[in-house]
Amino acid sequence: MIRKELGQSLIDENTDRRLDARVKIEIPVQVEFELAGGVNEAAALASQLSNKGVTIFANRSLPLNSEILIRIPLPSSSLPIQPSAKVVWTASMNGSTAHGIKFVHIPKFHQPPLNHFISEKLRSRTHMNERRLQTKIISELIEFKSRSGKRIVGFHDHLLSTDSLSPFLMIPAPYTETKTNSLPIAYYLAINGFNVIRFDTTNHIGESEGEVLDYSLPNLKEDILSALDYIQVRSPKAKVAIVASSMAARAAFKVVREDSRPEALISLVGVVNMQYTLRRVQNVDLFETYAKGKSWGITNVLGFDVKLDRLLGECVRESFDDLGTTKKDVSKALCPIVFLIGEKDPWVDVGETAQVLEVLPDGKREIHKIAAMHKLKENPSEAKRAFKIIVSAASRYLNHQSLPLQKVIEPRAREIGTQGRVEKERARHLSNFSKEEEKDFWGDYLRRFHYIYSIADYRSLLDTVYEELGPIKSGDHFLDAGCGNGNFGLWLMMRISEEIKKGGGKKKLAFNYVGGDIVNEALAHARRLHSNAQISIKKELSLSRNLMIPHYHAMDMNQVLPFLDNSFEKICSNLVISYLTNPVLGLRELIRVLKPGGKLVLTTLKKDADVSQIYRNFVEHATSEVEVVEARSLLSNAGKILVKETEGYFRFFSEKELQTLLNQAYPDCIASYRRCFSDQAIALTVSK
Repeated sequence: MIRKELGQSLIDENTDRRLDARVKIEIPVQVEFELAGGVNEAAALASQLSNKGVTIFANRSLPLNSEILIRIPLPSSSLPIQPSAKVVWTASMNGSTAHGIKFVHIPKFHQPPLNHFISEKLRSRTHMNERRLQTKIISELIEFKSRSGKRIVGFHDHLLSTDSLSPFLMIPAPYTETKTNSLPIAYYLAINGFNVIRFDTTNHIGESEGEVLDYSLPNLKEDILSALDYIQVRSPKAKVAIVASSMAARAAFKVVREDSRPEALISLVGVVNMQYTLRRVQNVDLFETYAKGKSWGITNVLGFDVKLDRLLGECVRESFDDLGTTKKDVSKALCPIVFLIGEKDPWVDVGETAQVLEVLPDGKREIHKIAAMHKLKENPSEAKRAFKIIVSAASRYLNHQSLPLQKVIEPRAREIGTQGRVEKERARHLSNFSKEEEKDFWGDYLRRFHYIYSIADYRSLLDTVYEELGPIKSGDHFLDAGCGNGNFGLWLMMRISEEIKKGGGKKKLAFNYVGGDIVNEALAHARRLHSNAQISIKKELSLSRNLMIPHYHAMDMNQVLPFLDNSFEKICSNLVISYLTNPVLGLRELIRVLKPGGKLVLTTLKKDADVSQIYRNFVEHATSEVEVVEARSLLSNAGKILVKETEGYFRFFSEKELQTLLNQAYPDCIASYRRCFSDQAIALTVSK
């Protein structure tokens, strides 16, 4: 069953090119190719370059599918890179012949200078602004200084026809998010004629200066004031409003109490009581314990280590801490406030938001209820309605014009998606997540992941996978691809043992289990977990042999799997595909090793998943402090995953996108889809 020889090409044939970083260049190159039995040369101009290939305009036509050697002199390298390559497409463009060149093999010592060159191009402002002629909406990379002198990085989104006198809306990134998370609402506003400034806040994640360790609300307030300064200098006569969500809204309430420049504040699932929100997140009243003298030191909050004593202390000193301080700020607001609240929001109490509204006079307040959780995009249709409400409110307060929701122009989804990929490519190259760092990341993640087995919603997810796989027969070969700590292998044994107890299973059943993962520590844990479970089950059911014959393999699902074709009757890959750099290859490899008539079940968090309610479901029934601490650790894990998704390393999929991957990987399969994990994940079942 184990593949003895791996015929592995260095660059996969069916990589999803949409995930590659491409940069525009104008570099003369030399091409060598065989024609009529001899070696020929051609001069060409390279125009689009990625890690996987290049587009060139040659002075002569190159045969389609021909193998070539191409020399590309990079300005940042003393020697040209010389990959062997293949002509995969040709097209006539502007009177010249363009050729699509796919790299087949790049010498190992040429890869670092190529990566460095692309990374530097992606960081440049020129690259971010080159899309102007290709899109309706322009996203200009901008920089300005905070009042304390720190560098703030953002984007200015606008139509080409929008001038500097048109109104501005600023969108500060809230806690755990970057400016890219605000892209959809920014494009809704921009396509309707507004200027939009969205930016990473300082002392947080993203490109702006400072570390998240030093995160604080007074600092966030200063960043919003600094953005107002920037807009005032850039366009002194333009009107401006603020769109702020979550904790950023709490800072914005303070801003509109003190500064008369904003014409309106639009609070999107805004935090109105820091004490309540942090208590819901951490399941302990942090402000109460802080007041009693407890020192929290550096504490993980939603996936990030922060100096919690400093955060709490500054909230108390600067009056950000509770509902009363919010009501006081809002009662003295110098502009109208529009509230959009999530009816299912686990972090913000709807009743408390209503109390805040009551301190505003009629004419200075609006409230709109959205059927969503704290992360509005978890419900796409409601998120779209919220975006239209924001555009309509902006038109009302900045243009003094009524704009019904049905007349709000919607941006093209393709345009949002394209800009999102550009920004994630940029973030990925800026963060430089190496292979060793990736292994360390997953090692740390899985060390915090043991307790998830105790969460009912997760066990329901495992049960969905078990049901979709169908009955496991004696002698079957089962692959648990990306097995992690061995949770599904344990669930498999527990479910089968339950069926034996009920008389629906065979005591002689024994199947072959292969657990594979990139983290050796996790494999060792899985081995111990399964071994202990086998001992208990054998004793309880008086079995003469193990239910499961286990094997464990260190394997990378971004590479060709070390198994022969048609090796397994059943395969599961639970919450893994989103974390692969090449999901098409990973999916194709799983199907390759699946036997005809076999079943593959893989799961992934859905796009814009919100796992906060799953956390609340668990902690509300927790019976011990240990359970609360473990659940808090799992929530922190989820925060880290979502940040890596924003940085472009991970990608969550919709059913439609999973089908696209499947069509690329193995189009002849039969597929079905099912929602699970409290509607935050998708199970894809594939029959070969």
